[in-house]
Amino acid sequence: MKKLVALLLSFVLLLSLAACTGNVFGKNGGENSDGLQADEELSDVTVPAPFFDGMTEDKIEKKVKENGYSGYVMHEDGSVTYTMTKTKQDEMLKKIKKRMNDTIKNVLQGQDAVDSFVSIDYTDDYSEINIHVNADKYTKWDDLYAFTFYMTGAYYQSFMGIESGKIDTVVRFIDSDTKEVLHTDSYKDYVNDPGSSEDPDHLNESSDIEKDTTTPLAIQEHVVVSDIYEAFVDYAQITSDVVPPVPGSWYSHYQAENGKAYIDVCVGYKNLSTRNQRADEIIDATLLYGGKYQYTGFSIVEERNRSDFTYSNITDISPLSMEYLHYLFEVPASVQTSNGSLVVLMNIGRNQYRVVVREGEDGEVDSPNGNAVAKTSGEVKTDEIVAVMNDCEFYVDYANITNDVKPPQPGEWYSHYEADAGKVYVDFCIAYKNWKTESIGAEDICSATLTYAGKYKYSGFSMVEKESRGDFTYSNITSIAPLTTGYLHYLFEVPEEVATSNGSVTITFTISNNTYSYTVR
Repeated sequence: MKKLVALLLSFVLLLSLAACTGNVFGKNGGENSDGLQADEELSDVTVPAPFFDGMTEDKIEKKVKENGYSGYVMHEDGSVTYTMTKTKQDEMLKKIKKRMNDTIKNVLQGQDAVDSFVSIDYTDDYSEINIHVNADKYTKWDDLYAFTFYMTGAYYQSFMGIESGKIDTVVRFIDSDTKEVLHTDSYKDYVNDPGSSEDPDHLNESSDIEKDTTTPLAIQEHVVVSDIYEAFVDYAQITSDVVPPVPGSWYSHYQAENGKAYIDVCVGYKNLSTRNQRADEIIDATLLYGGKYQYTGFSIVEERNRSDFTYSNITDISPLSMEYLHYLFEVPASVQTSNGSLVVLMNIGRNQYRVVVREGEDGEVDSPNGNAVAKTSGEVKTDEIVAVMNDCEFYVDYANITNDVKPPQPGEWYSHYEADAGKVYVDFCIAYKNWKTESIGAEDICSATLTYAGKYKYSGFSMVEKESRGDFTYSNITSIAPLTTGYLHYLFEVPEEVATSNGSVTITFTISNNTYSYTVR
């Protein structure tokens, strides 16, 4: 894990490469610190939005000055176009390429070398990066290295002048002996899916399972696929706290957040093949509630004679061994008492099964808040519930002006956002209930602009509460499941005078393509 942290830090350093150069143009068309003429031919370089997540315009402008660029333009989609000399563009490309080469050297040689990595090859534009591995040493943890490679490749392509929509770096992990592709990740997958492949809330491939084409599988019914596996569903339950079947004196457990519950499906799995099988690759599943609302989940594995849990992405099942996997779906607590049907559509290997957790009704299993109002624009008051048909309900929970943003009910350990000296945050909190049939990425829910004193405008960034409102997490790796309420915070860093002056503070925000306003002060 230490190696991975070091590699991720190298990516952070990549994004601040030019901060060390300090090249700034002279005021009157003179030379910059590299002796370059100010009237040299200029180029435009557009860097995509993911590289500026959480950055304010002030910080971007500061980077432009430090880097010696001629100017910049911020776009509505979050991307930024830099204007720079051809010489500066070439300089940046060389620096990024050097950083990539250093990263490759570090993971192949020396104290930070990854045990499974054998060699790495790539195209000149980094559109493809192939990591050849020793399959016997390769683990799921190694897949995490893909992030640094595809982000660095995408960053390089942006400085080549490639359009944001056409930028992509595909990273493949390949068995060096058999040439089998063991895993693939890409920049486009990261941009298009807010939940990464390591995140429990991401949309699994199993969401494509058609209910009518799956094979029914009853509790305790065994299925055997010759030379691959034998499997059965041991039990399925609805609970607020998932504990091992035979808890030891010390054990892990999974307690649902307030207002939620877990559907826990336990599968006994025997490996009939001649090689280890990675536990997290054995099952993919989707839960259907009421025949229409889809939930993705994550897997864990029992250990120590069914007395504890461990992570499936670091566990192998050896040949002829029987292990117990649990697939967990976090759902609204109302699922426990409703009459809605619960069906799990499950991929085991290449076979698709249908497991009935509870017989029940299909169709509408929930109803909008009785106090909700249908509104597609206009001003919204605190606690006023707005409903957008078949899409969402939301209300403004609160808005604060503070120098330190903390979760509403801080846990023992929590993240917080402290403003820079001379600045404060305007913290705009929205409660959002998803009425769609599938999860929605939290960062796609809302966009907002703050206006101070009727004319000064500020952009911000979003984050999401977790742990029953006791902590924060990133909105770009979080999804809000169907019929579930999430708390989204939009933060604006503004001058300190905003907190003490009498100037108006208003927020214009867009949800479900409808634009609303909210008066903070």
